[in-house]
Amino acid sequence: MIVFLGDSLTEWAGNWNQLLNTEAEIRNMGIAGNTGFDIQDRLDGVLDLQPNTVFLMFGANDIFQGYNTDIIIATYREILSSILISTGGKVIIQSTLPVSNQSDIFRKMNESITDINKNLILLAGEMNLDYLDLHSKFKSENELNPKYTTDGVHLSDFGYEIWSGILLEKYPDLFPPKQD
Repeated sequence: MIVFLGDSLTEWAGNWNQLLNTEAEIRNMGIAGNTGFDIQDRLDGVLDLQPNTVFLMFGANDIFQGYNTDIIIATYREILSSILISTGGKVIIQSTLPVSNQSDIFRKMNESITDINKNLILLAGEMNLDYLDLHSKFKSENELNPKYTTDGVHLSDFGYEIWSGILLEKYPDLFPPKQD
């Protein structure tokens, strides 16, 4: 089983099986508004599923709540360690996506997101985990490319098509196509 774990960006993808056109068993465990602490609080429910692969992404809500990079990365480390200890499965850290520069707050968020992603690359290396750079694929002029978003933060259907295409290209063995 594959679990996508995160916040609204993960949740609002909807049916990952349909999006990826795959027979793989996938659970969407994204919840809108979640921070790393919220994910930590519900992690036992994820671990009970004993997934063999977990795709993890969070960070924007954490920044919005005022958590700094050190706290966010420490939370990532704790979540990742718990997943690895409990399941022994594959864990893929997905970069935090940029947001639109529609205000000073969002411009500052993008600076923090860039810092988080740099630290996630280091954390992935330290823990010997895959790091999937989605950020650079969705960024244009240091912000979320407007053609991929509905509101400057969340993805449009086209944005989810791009994300799923990246997943299929990078991890084809995880997502065997549906047999019609």
